[in-house]
Amino acid sequence: MIKKTICILAVFGISNIQILFSQDSGCPKLRIGVYLNEIFAADTTAGYLNTTHAKNLTASEWAGEIESYILQTLNSAGYDNLEFFRVTPGSNEDMDMEFRFSLYPWTVDGEERIPAYEVKYVDPVTGWEVKEYRAPVYDPQLAFLMYSSLVVCSPCVPLMTYIISIEKAIETNIYQLIKNLIYHYNSPLDLTIHNWEVKHPAPARNPQMEIRYQKEHLSLLDEDARKMEIYIKVKNCHGKYVYDKFHGQPVYFLKEMERLEYKDDPGNRCQIGFDWGIFSTVFTSEHYGAIGQYKVKKGFEPSFETPRFKTCGIGNNSLIEVEGEIKVLGLELEVDPDRKIINAGEKTTIQIDMHELDPDGTEILSCEGREVDVQVSGIIDGTISHESGKITLDEGGVAFIDYVAGENDKRIRIKASYTPSGYPETLASEATVTVRKEEGDVNGTIMYERQVHWEDEAKSTYSTIYKKVDVVENASINVAAKYLRTITDTQGKSELFEAKPLSGNFSASVTKVTVVTDHHGDWTKTVETWRGDKMMDPESFSNILLTIEPQKKNYILQAEIRFPGIEGKTEVTSSEGARYTLATEPWSVYAGFEYEGQTDDSSVNGHWSEPASGPILVLPSSGFVPGATWNWNLNRIKKK
Repeated sequence: MIKKTICILAVFGISNIQILFSQDSGCPKLRIGVYLNEIFAADTTAGYLNTTHAKNLTASEWAGEIESYILQTLNSAGYDNLEFFRVTPGSNEDMDMEFRFSLYPWTVDGEERIPAYEVKYVDPVTGWEVKEYRAPVYDPQLAFLMYSSLVVCSPCVPLMTYIISIEKAIETNIYQLIKNLIYHYNSPLDLTIHNWEVKHPAPARNPQMEIRYQKEHLSLLDEDARKMEIYIKVKNCHGKYVYDKFHGQPVYFLKEMERLEYKDDPGNRCQIGFDWGIFSTVFTSEHYGAIGQYKVKKGFEPSFETPRFKTCGIGNNSLIEVEGEIKVLGLELEVDPDRKIINAGEKTTIQIDMHELDPDGTEILSCEGREVDVQVSGIIDGTISHESGKITLDEGGVAFIDYVAGENDKRIRIKASYTPSGYPETLASEATVTVRKEEGDVNGTIMYERQVHWEDEAKSTYSTIYKKVDVVENASINVAAKYLRTITDTQGKSELFEAKPLSGNFSASVTKVTVVTDHHGDWTKTVETWRGDKMMDPESFSNILLTIEPQKKNYILQAEIRFPGIEGKTEVTSSEGARYTLATEPWSVYAGFEYEGQTDDSSVNGHWSEPASGPILVLPSSGFVPGATWNWNLNRIKKK
């Protein structure tokens, strides 16, 4: 009788194999590549296989036979959540795991050559009788040893190609050996994989990234506003966030970008790994996931920056990449004169405007209180409200500078600059205002002022009406009259000059108050106000006509002037609690007059005024009217 030390396993019927772990509905089948990695001493082992199995195959033929039978046995094992297929060692084929097998020649105890027996003798030292048993001696019998190793495939850095299990079996029959190794030592295989996943959540199976941004956008205005943290959590196909206190899931942040500067988790909440090329490796933490920070390092234009994020998992092709989007608000500084070309004596307002700019073009008014450095050059005899130094922006991110051009000014340059705290670049803008001296044959200025102030109260049986009027109008009109023609008649010669269009400034401050109180004491108050300062419109059809009679030393000055309209409003309140505002027509003043005076043939000077007294009707029309004052000073260009 032959006695063997190896235990021969009974072959279980496939129908009796119970799979203990079922496929997660959220996870696809695991793809497992199967191959015979090595036949040790291939030719010798092939000879042994031929001897024991009565075949005549080469080593390579035996390798194909064994691989085919391994794959057949695995596919017959009843796993509905595992997909097995044949691959070659080192293959780049899409697979989640490798199932490697290696075969070695081996021996086991064969037939008994010397049975076990008992030996008795007397110990010469102690004198005691000793009984010893001798083990039987067997002839060696040819057998085979096979190892299996299940290895996780992963492209992760650092390397995460873990060995899940290593098993071995010994048998004299190669086919029974394969069955024993698969049905017994590696069964149930899916449960082995599941238990390993539970203990080793990283790398994730079918990873998905959840990306959260600390802020909606980055702003250039200060140091903190230029920084943003990004939090990335990784889920596996079981719907669980992947984290391991010993080894988290790696997430790779793009660290080299043209406009953004990258920094690993500034709060030291995550473990940091070695860089992977242009990507930085951050491992997920328990509460935050993986954390990276981006900071704007240059530029003022608005943009969408697109950092890339990667993570990896189980499987050769498990590396995934997502393109993120970080909105960077631009910063824009503008120097904008109301008029870029003005005449000497005229006024213009220069607007300094700084605002943030969304990539879609929307202006964001967020620069209140910021200080912009302003430098103005080129002023000779003009006046300006702010010539140099810091100017503070209002709630709209705007500051205003008033400039009145001098006779000798030619061009002024306004430069504005702003450097955000800690930023390496300076935002700058500039503009120019050109002063034009429009000359005619007769040049000069007409000054206008009107002041009317009165209040009055009228009582009747049924009501009391109180009125108050305050009017202040001022204008400076530039005159550059050109020669038209000379008329000769019986009275002598008359030289005609005309100035159009006219330029200059007009300002008005008008208040009209009316309070009506009835005999019950109930009252209604109406307040009409107009306030503003505007440049004259060159298309207003205003003109000055000057006639000089040189023989009589006489001149006639005729004016038709339409000043720009000043916007106003009407506010109504009452004793019963009413309060509302009405639209009001602009205060558009028309002024016309004709004046005759004396001239010395080189200058035309004159003055007219009449004080206002008593409650007079005030309308947006003027000229030689009560409350008005006119002064003009015109000089004739000498002919060369």
